[in-house]
Amino acid sequence: MNMDLKQHIFPIYNGGTMIGQGFVADGYFITAAHVLKDYPLCYIELNGESRELSKEIPFNSIEGDIYHDEKMMDVVLYPCDGVNSPLHLSNYIPKEGDQLESYCVHEASAPFSLTQRVPLIPTFEQSIEPAIVVKEKIGNYFYCDCKRLGGSSGSPLLKDNDVVGIMHGGNDKGLCAFLKSEVVLKNILYQKNRDETILV
Repeated sequence: MNMDLKQHIFPIYNGGTMIGQGFVADGYFITAAHVLKDYPLCYIELNGESRELSKEIPFNSIEGDIYHDEKMMDVVLYPCDGVNSPLHLSNYIPKEGDQLESYCVHEASAPFSLTQRVPLIPTFEQSIEPAIVVKEKIGNYFYCDCKRLGGSSGSPLLKDNDVVGIMHGGNDKGLCAFLKSEVVLKNILYQKNRDETILV
Protein backbone atom coordinates (compact mmCIF):
# COMPACT_ATOMS: atom_id res chain seq x y z
CA MET A 1 0.00 0.00 0.00
CA ASN A 2 1.22 3.50 -0.78
CA MET A 3 1.42 5.01 2.72
CA ASP A 4 1.85 8.52 1.35
CA LEU A 5 -1.51 8.28 -0.41
CA LYS A 6 -3.17 6.69 2.61
CA GLN A 7 -2.45 9.80 4.67
CA HIS A 8 -4.71 11.85 2.41
CA ILE A 9 -7.77 9.57 2.44
CA PHE A 10 -10.04 10.06 5.45
CA PRO A 11 -12.94 8.13 6.99
CA ILE A 12 -16.11 10.19 7.53
CA TYR A 13 -17.75 9.55 10.90
CA ASN A 14 -21.23 9.95 12.28
CA GLY A 15 -20.81 9.52 16.02
CA GLY A 16 -18.42 6.59 16.32
CA THR A 17 -19.58 4.98 13.09
CA MET A 18 -17.80 5.30 9.75
CA ILE A 19 -20.36 6.17 7.07
CA GLY A 20 -18.14 6.97 4.09
CA GLN A 21 -14.83 8.48 3.18
CA GLY A 22 -13.25 11.30 1.28
CA PHE A 23 -9.84 12.46 0.12
CA VAL A 24 -7.76 15.57 -0.39
CA ALA A 25 -6.76 16.48 -3.93
CA ASP A 26 -5.94 19.76 -5.67
CA GLY A 27 -6.73 21.86 -2.60
CA TYR A 28 -10.15 20.30 -1.84
CA PHE A 29 -11.57 17.69 0.48
CA ILE A 30 -13.80 15.66 -1.85
CA THR A 31 -16.51 13.14 -1.07
CA ALA A 32 -19.91 11.89 -2.25
CA ALA A 33 -22.73 14.36 -1.58
CA HIS A 34 -25.18 11.67 -0.52
CA VAL A 35 -23.02 10.89 2.53
CA LEU A 36 -23.58 14.40 3.88
CA LYS A 37 -27.25 14.32 2.89
CA ASP A 38 -27.88 11.06 4.75
CA TYR A 39 -25.78 12.01 7.81
CA PRO A 40 -26.01 15.78 8.48
CA LEU A 41 -23.83 15.61 11.63
CA CYS A 42 -20.84 13.88 10.07
CA TYR A 43 -17.22 14.93 10.53
CA ILE A 44 -13.64 14.03 9.65
CA GLU A 45 -10.40 14.09 11.64
CA LEU A 46 -8.05 16.37 9.69
CA ASN A 47 -4.62 17.41 10.96
CA GLY A 48 -5.54 16.21 14.46
CA GLU A 49 -8.75 18.24 14.62
CA SER A 50 -12.40 17.34 14.09
CA ARG A 51 -13.96 19.14 11.14
CA GLU A 52 -17.76 19.07 11.08
CA LEU A 53 -18.62 19.00 7.40
CA SER A 54 -22.28 19.93 7.85
CA LYS A 55 -21.37 23.28 9.43
CA GLU A 56 -19.38 24.47 6.44
CA ILE A 57 -20.56 25.82 3.11
CA PRO A 58 -19.19 23.52 0.40
CA PHE A 59 -17.65 24.76 -2.83
CA ASN A 60 -20.12 22.65 -4.73
CA SER A 61 -22.70 20.03 -3.89
CA ILE A 62 -24.90 18.25 -6.44
CA GLU A 63 -26.63 14.96 -5.75
CA GLY A 64 -29.31 12.98 -7.51
CA ASP A 65 -30.53 9.58 -8.62
CA ILE A 66 -27.74 8.64 -11.00
CA TYR A 67 -29.42 5.39 -12.02
CA HIS A 68 -32.19 7.39 -13.70
CA ASP A 69 -30.25 10.53 -14.62
CA GLU A 70 -26.58 10.04 -15.35
CA LYS A 71 -26.12 13.78 -15.83
CA MET A 72 -26.29 14.23 -12.06
CA MET A 73 -23.12 14.65 -9.98
CA ASP A 74 -22.92 13.02 -6.56
CA VAL A 75 -20.02 15.09 -5.23
CA VAL A 76 -19.18 17.78 -2.70
CA LEU A 77 -15.95 19.78 -2.49
CA TYR A 78 -14.61 21.74 0.48
CA PRO A 79 -11.66 24.13 0.19
CA CYS A 80 -8.81 22.48 2.07
CA ASP A 81 -5.81 24.82 2.07
CA GLY A 82 -2.65 23.83 3.86
CA VAL A 83 -2.84 20.11 3.09
CA ASN A 84 -0.32 19.09 0.44
CA SER A 85 -1.61 15.95 -1.21
CA PRO A 86 0.00 13.86 -3.97
CA LEU A 87 -3.48 13.08 -5.29
CA HIS A 88 -4.75 14.96 -8.34
CA LEU A 89 -8.00 14.86 -10.26
CA SER A 90 -7.44 13.59 -13.79
CA ASN A 91 -9.11 14.22 -17.13
CA TYR A 92 -8.53 10.59 -18.08
CA ILE A 93 -11.77 8.77 -18.90
CA PRO A 94 -11.45 5.07 -17.97
CA LYS A 95 -12.07 2.62 -20.78
CA GLU A 96 -13.56 -0.85 -20.66
CA GLY A 97 -10.94 -3.34 -19.44
CA ASP A 98 -8.80 -0.78 -17.57
CA GLN A 99 -7.52 -2.13 -14.27
CA LEU A 100 -7.62 0.62 -11.65
CA GLU A 101 -7.13 0.78 -7.88
CA SER A 102 -9.96 1.52 -5.47
CA TYR A 103 -8.74 2.81 -2.09
CA CYS A 104 -11.36 1.58 0.38
CA VAL A 105 -11.61 2.40 4.06
CA HIS A 106 -13.75 -0.18 5.82
CA GLU A 107 -14.56 -1.32 9.33
CA ALA A 108 -12.39 -4.16 10.52
CA SER A 109 -13.95 -6.92 12.61
CA ALA A 110 -14.08 -5.68 16.18
CA PRO A 111 -12.04 -7.79 18.61
CA PHE A 112 -13.80 -9.22 21.66
CA SER A 113 -12.90 -8.43 25.23
CA LEU A 114 -11.56 -11.60 26.87
CA THR A 115 -13.09 -10.67 30.22
CA GLN A 116 -16.52 -9.36 29.23
CA ARG A 117 -17.11 -11.17 25.91
CA VAL A 118 -18.36 -7.98 24.25
CA PRO A 119 -17.03 -6.30 21.10
CA LEU A 120 -14.48 -3.57 21.64
CA ILE A 121 -14.57 -0.28 19.75
CA PRO A 122 -14.30 -1.15 16.05
CA THR A 123 -11.20 -0.15 14.13
CA PHE A 124 -10.89 0.82 10.51
CA GLU A 125 -8.48 -0.38 7.91
CA GLN A 126 -7.69 0.70 4.39
CA SER A 127 -7.07 -1.61 1.49
CA ILE A 128 -6.40 -1.31 -2.20
CA GLU A 129 -8.90 -3.30 -4.22
CA PRO A 130 -8.59 -3.95 -7.97
CA ALA A 131 -11.37 -2.34 -9.97
CA ILE A 132 -11.92 -3.47 -13.56
CA VAL A 133 -13.88 -1.12 -15.79
CA VAL A 134 -16.69 -3.21 -17.28
CA LYS A 135 -18.51 -0.65 -19.38
CA GLU A 136 -18.68 3.01 -20.13
CA LYS A 137 -21.94 4.90 -19.80
CA ILE A 138 -23.13 7.98 -21.59
CA GLY A 139 -23.18 10.64 -18.92
CA ASN A 140 -21.11 11.30 -15.83
CA TYR A 141 -20.58 7.73 -14.56
CA PHE A 142 -18.85 4.48 -15.41
CA TYR A 143 -19.00 1.06 -13.72
CA CYS A 144 -16.34 -1.26 -12.32
CA ASP A 145 -16.26 -4.81 -11.07
CA CYS A 146 -14.86 -4.41 -7.53
CA LYS A 147 -14.10 -6.94 -4.84
CA ARG A 148 -15.51 -4.74 -2.06
CA LEU A 149 -18.75 -2.75 -2.35
CA GLY A 150 -19.41 -1.60 1.22
CA GLY A 151 -18.10 1.37 3.19
CA SER A 152 -16.56 3.20 0.28
CA SER A 153 -18.87 6.05 -0.81
CA GLY A 154 -16.65 8.99 -1.68
CA SER A 155 -13.52 6.90 -2.10
CA PRO A 156 -10.99 7.68 -4.85
CA LEU A 157 -10.40 5.41 -7.82
CA LEU A 158 -6.77 5.72 -8.91
CA LYS A 159 -4.67 5.30 -12.00
CA ASP A 160 -1.19 5.71 -10.51
CA ASN A 161 -1.52 8.84 -8.31
CA ASP A 162 -4.29 10.29 -10.44
CA VAL A 163 -7.90 10.19 -9.29
CA VAL A 164 -10.02 9.13 -12.27
CA GLY A 165 -13.25 8.40 -10.40
CA ILE A 166 -15.15 8.96 -7.15
CA MET A 167 -17.26 6.09 -5.85
CA HIS A 168 -21.00 6.63 -5.68
CA GLY A 169 -21.94 3.10 -4.54
CA GLY A 170 -22.77 -0.42 -5.63
CA ASN A 171 -25.73 -1.52 -7.70
CA ASP A 172 -27.87 -4.65 -7.66
CA LYS A 173 -25.63 -6.30 -10.27
CA GLY A 174 -22.54 -6.30 -8.04
CA LEU A 175 -20.89 -3.38 -9.81
CA CYS A 176 -19.62 -0.08 -8.42
CA ALA A 177 -20.59 3.24 -9.98
CA PHE A 178 -17.92 5.97 -10.15
CA LEU A 179 -18.32 9.62 -11.07
CA LYS A 180 -15.77 10.64 -13.70
CA SER A 181 -13.14 12.99 -12.27
CA GLU A 182 -13.17 14.76 -15.62
CA VAL A 183 -16.70 15.97 -14.83
CA VAL A 184 -15.58 17.34 -11.46
CA LEU A 185 -12.67 19.21 -13.05
CA LYS A 186 -15.00 20.80 -15.60
CA ASN A 187 -17.33 21.87 -12.82
CA ILE A 188 -14.49 23.40 -10.77
CA LEU A 189 -13.39 25.38 -13.83
CA TYR A 190 -16.98 26.53 -14.48
CA GLN A 191 -17.42 27.66 -10.86
CA LYS A 192 -14.12 29.55 -10.86
CA ASN A 193 -14.94 31.32 -14.13
CA ARG A 194 -18.39 32.22 -12.82
CA ASP A 195 -16.92 33.63 -9.58
CA GLU A 196 -14.38 35.71 -11.51
CA THR A 197 -17.17 37.08 -13.71
CA ILE A 198 -19.19 38.08 -10.64
CA LEU A 199 -16.17 39.84 -9.12
CA VAL A 200 -15.60 41.85 -12.32
